[in-house]
This record gives sequence, structure tokens and C-alpha cells, in this order.
Amino acid sequence: MLVGSRPTKTRPAKARAHTDIVARPGSSGTGVMHTVRFGDVTVTGPRPSDEEIQRNVEASTAALKRALPAFLRPGIRIYPKKDVPLFWADEDNPKDGVIRKLNGKIERGVVDEDGNFKVTD
Repeated sequence: MLVGSRPTKTRPAKARAHTDIVARPGSSGTGVMHTVRFGDVTVTGPRPSDEEIQRNVEASTAALKRALPAFLRPGIRIYPKKDVPLFWADEDNPKDGVIRKLNGKIERGVVDEDGNFKVTD
């Protein structure tokens, strides 16, 4: 530990996005410059053309169509590893029952107060 050092306090960044339109000509003398601030980051640039906006809308729509099947598939995939058990709720006994799959062997049981799995069948 350094002598005389003290921990610094950090405050969480506030992510407030807002757009300010500044009425000044762009670098080419045409168009209006836009300033977008997100937290501590400020970006200023000319407004995109209507054609560029439309092209980006079409590109984002196409990307969403490609990603949509992954968003609609429920759950997650967990790949089993040797000696690592997978647990899930027992549909026949949802209040107390747990199913454990360990190294390809499936067992029904309960979890005791100490957090240990006890086979019931």
C-alpha cells in the first residue's frame, strides 16, 4: 500500500442521450451540423442524406431478419462437461424435485439444507 494514498471515488456515468441541432453551416457550406451527446462523449457532424438514412434502415432491417430466429428460440444451450453436473426442476415434482445429469447419468432427487443433492429414486 502506498503511504498517503487514498482510494478515489468514482461516480457512475449517466447515460443520457440527446441530440442538439446547431444552426451553423457544415464544413462544405451545406447542411446543418448535428451534435449528439451520450454521457461524456460528444460527436458533431453533418446530417446524413435521406438516401443514406434509407440505406441504413434497409441494412438494419435485413440484419434483424437474420438475427430474429436466434431471438425467438427459447432458453439457452449448455454443453455438458465431464464431472460437472447440470440441474433443472423436476416437472413431476416442481416444488421440491430436482433432476441432475452427471456424466450422462440422470437422477431425480432433492437438495437438502446444506446444498447437497440427495437421490430419491
